[in-house]
Amino acid sequence: ISNSTRGVWLGRAVAPNVYNEIEYITIASTGDAKDFGDLTATRHTLGAAGNATRGIAIGGGPNSGSSTLGTMDYVTISTLGNAAEFGDLTSSVWNTRGGNCGNAVRGLTTGGDQGSTNIIQFITINTLGNSVDFGDRTVAKSQVAHMSSTTRGVFAGEGNASDLTIDYVHIMTTGNAFDFGDLTEGNGYCAGASNGHGGL
Repeated sequence: ISNSTRGVWLGRAVAPNVYNEIEYITIASTGDAKDFGDLTATRHTLGAAGNATRGIAIGGGPNSGSSTLGTMDYVTISTLGNAAEFGDLTSSVWNTRGGNCGNAVRGLTTGGDQGSTNIIQFITINTLGNSVDFGDRTVAKSQVAHMSSTTRGVFAGEGNASDLTIDYVHIMTTGNAFDFGDLTEGNGYCAGASNGHGGL
């Protein structure tokens, strides 16, 4: 998660151990990451969403196995300190890997519960509360790359790299995803990037 000043990392794993650490950097300078605080639980391969004010850690595995957390934490990016509880997920997610899809109002996540899923969930970033069902992807996948502009969220790739599907949703509506096109080749364990994220 990030704003125009600071970049923040949420949780990590060095098998077989999982950690609850939060670290940050000041983007305009160089140097080592610094301690920000701690998550409420150990998390790895989690999703994330955020805007210029707040960042949210979504799901993830609490240990090095395939168990999942159905909870979310949040931090205020411009401060330091421990995360606080945001709410619960309607469907637990881990191995989302792509993270960070949405705009300044909503965060979206899909893919990566214990296996593959087509469920899309959303949260309203500046409130607290549970995720809400958004709709379904056109395919059920795990380890999905998330990308977004301020209006559209796009999903692609998957864990075993055998599917070329790209689909998309309109962030401020709800409903099922639409076909976007195909990847030129399969991509597993991938991440997404775009020129519009978090409403910046």
